[in-house]
Amino acid sequence: MITTNWGAAPEIVEDGVTGFRRDGEDELVEMVGHVRELDPAACRRRVEELFSGEAMVRGYEAVFEAIRR
Repeated sequence: MITTNWGAAPEIVEDGVTGFRRDGEDELVEMVGHVRELDPAACRRRVEELFSGEAMVRGYEAVFEAIRR
């Protein structure tokens, strides 16, 4: 993934590992040529860590626990 350094991207994309985060348009365009350097297995692991069913359950449990306190 190629994205900017703002919004949710810094929480999702690990620069140089699961994608590239840059600030300027020229930098974003430049990174297109580097996408093949990313490890697909690392990208898959990151998605599973953040968006699997188990990850979603952990997130909801944390929210419910915070509300309960």
